[in-house]
Amino acid sequence: MKKYIFSLLFFAFTAMNAISQVCCPKFELKTSIPSVCNDLDLKECDSNAVGRTESLRACKNQPHPYLVVSNNPLIYSYHWHVTGGTVVNAAANPATINWGNSSQGILQVIIENADGSGSCRDTINRKICLMDSPTAAITFYPNSVCKNTTINFSGMALGGVTNFYWDFGDGNSSNLQNPTHSYASGGDHQVVLTVSNINREGIECGCRDTAMVIVHVNVNEGIDIHSCEKMLCTGDTVTYHTSTTGCTGLNWSVSGGTILGPHGVDSVVVIWNQPGTYPTSVTLNASCPNTCGNSATLNVPVLYPNLPIQGPSIVCQLSNSTYSLPALPGTIYEWTVTGGGNIIGPNHNVNFIKVNWTSSSGIIKCFYNNPYTGCMGSSTLQV
Repeated sequence: MKKYIFSLLFFAFTAMNAISQVCCPKFELKTSIPSVCNDLDLKECDSNAVGRTESLRACKNQPHPYLVVSNNPLIYSYHWHVTGGTVVNAAANPATINWGNSSQGILQVIIENADGSGSCRDTINRKICLMDSPTAAITFYPNSVCKNTTINFSGMALGGVTNFYWDFGDGNSSNLQNPTHSYASGGDHQVVLTVSNINREGIECGCRDTAMVIVHVNVNEGIDIHSCEKMLCTGDTVTYHTSTTGCTGLNWSVSGGTILGPHGVDSVVVIWNQPGTYPTSVTLNASCPNTCGNSATLNVPVLYPNLPIQGPSIVCQLSNSTYSLPALPGTIYEWTVTGGGNIIGPNHNVNFIKVNWTSSSGIIKCFYNNPYTGCMGSSTLQV
């Protein structure tokens, strides 16, 4: 009887151990695109999704890594199969897939235990909805500048809602769409703009593009213009001066204000009294020895009460657009959109917003104030 009971226990233990050896763990597919980016509007692709869960996102014409993870430390073999792209290494984990230019793709990975016995086998299928990547472009002026002279950069991104990141090649950067920058040293500087798409909450979704330009900076400094006043209000009167010596034929001009005098000397008095003009600046033309160029312009930050909002006033429904005001030092911005648009990302204390247009029309408003100077204003744009 004891032998019989022992035999039963041994048989049960052996059977349970055999079952434990062939039980497969749960496998999950991980990707570099955040799951929150599934809210991007690709409904046509999302329909008829295959596999165990919803479709995934990826970027057209870009490589994406994929990783299969499990709760079991055993070694498995992986076989990746792709439609609409190519696999860099079809037997690796993680695997990198270069997606093509179509609107969708299919990903399949077959997982087996590495000994080839077939006792543990699983298959993951996913439909991949491919997103358009933004295309980056750069314009800037002037094209050849003097040392410590302001350069105006403009970034463009065709397709998708985008973040902008500028690397000016001298250790400085910016996340504005249209920044300004100056170089303290001469030579050729490589400027790189990276644009990337984001979802409705402002989270980056992986599709990106870069553009690059070379800016030539003269080793000599240009004509100098300076003032003690840095942030101004409507009606402020300021004296501007050049410390560049030996200049002849000095001719001052102003945009956004009026010259009170004097003329033909190394300083000028300006009253800022033309709110409808943008941008505001002071320019000096002169012939000066040992300088780069014969003209210099100083951009002047004046907080007028009705600064023009930059951005398209005619848009397509369900499209996304960027709107901005001048980046004025120490100024607080508060944006609102009414009627038919939603602001993507922050709307407070930033000089630009991104808007998703959901209806046939809308109104953009921005209230701004500068606590240091005490001046304020508001702007409105009908879209």
